[in-house]
Amino acid sequence: MTEEIKITTLARRIARNVNALDGYRVYLDAEGNQIASTPIDMWLPEWPEGTVYELGVAKGDHLTYEDAQKYIDYGVDAIYH
Repeated sequence: MTEEIKITTLARRIARNVNALDGYRVYLDAEGNQIASTPIDMWLPEWPEGTVYELGVAKGDHLTYEDAQKYIDYGVDAIYH
């Protein structure tokens, strides 16, 4: 039996912000608000000030609320494996 994941408001906000910019990497603050974005294949040498989360999805993909919650709880390795 799999453990049920409680989806938080933060996870929903992160997923919405990431999915709104299909094909972009999104830099988010602690509340899940967008600080900056870059094309998915572009990396910044340093995260913009205030960034807590950094995620992106390839064109045509999307981030689920569940995966956003796993990212918050366990880090990026929990969703990108």
